[in-house]
Amino acid sequence: MPVGDQIIADRYTYIPYIGLFFIIGNLMQQLIDRNFKWKNNILYASYFIFVLFSVLSFMQSRSWLTTETLWQNTLKNNPIEPIAHSSLGIYYIEKKEYDKGISHITICLEHKDRFKEIFKAYNNLGKAFSETNKPNAAIASFNNALAIAPGFVEARFNRGLTYTDMEKYDSAVVDFTFIVKKLNPNHAPAYYSRGLAWKKAGQLDSAINDYTEAIRISPDYSDALTNRGNVYFNKGIALDADGDKAHAFLLYDKAISDYNTSVKSNANDGNTWMNYSMALYKKGDYVTALKYAQNATNCGKTPDPVYIDILKNGLKK
Repeated sequence: MPVGDQIIADRYTYIPYIGLFFIIGNLMQQLIDRNFKWKNNILYASYFIFVLFSVLSFMQSRSWLTTETLWQNTLKNNPIEPIAHSSLGIYYIEKKEYDKGISHITICLEHKDRFKEIFKAYNNLGKAFSETNKPNAAIASFNNALAIAPGFVEARFNRGLTYTDMEKYDSAVVDFTFIVKKLNPNHAPAYYSRGLAWKKAGQLDSAINDYTEAIRISPDYSDALTNRGNVYFNKGIALDADGDKAHAFLLYDKAISDYNTSVKSNANDGNTWMNYSMALYKKGDYVTALKYAQNATNCGKTPDPVYIDILKNGLKK
């Protein structure tokens, strides 16, 4: 009876071997009982087998050193195994060795009839194309994955991200909406990513709503908190420029609240610390703004020297 794609594996024999070794042990004892002189020969043979199997086990364990060595060893025995090529492809893509990754997944696709979950290979190929700035090829791969498995969330999500990168925000919104409406209503990254698409399309209120949903599902979602804070902050700046300081300050307060929660979840985000500092500066809190600008510097985000001078001059007044 197959388990997933596996019909048999070494570990399935562990328990049955107990009975086999019991029988062998019994036979060895019977031989010794019949002729005690055989005892030493049987013991020596047992020692030899023990040492031999120990050496063979150690040699086999070398193939498990890394994911790469494991699947390379598989391909030595079966050069066209699609699961091995797919797994090696994922490994190389995660290591940013895209040419190797794409090559192995391409071989996997050449033997797709032997791989029940070939839609995953198409998705991983799409990710590699997307990350190497080949969006059209990426979209084609994601389309192939979804043609086989329309409910495959990862491929639809990745296609939405690629559409966003291509500035096809309407298409991105369609994919993210399909996920939260049809596949997984609690998919926080889909809400967050749809919020990004709305923001880039200039639909700021829609972006805020989606960031809020992502935060409702995952309260410590630092990226969603930071980005919602950014929208509040930028809307506040616009109102401030129009002379509506009262409403601007309310939005700055909302931004500050989001930044505060965000840095509690991710204290190493220099961008959030910088934006936090600027929001406090807008509220006239130069002391804390300067402190958080230094936090931003410590996290790799170097503030504009002019901004630092403004804060220091503000403290002197």
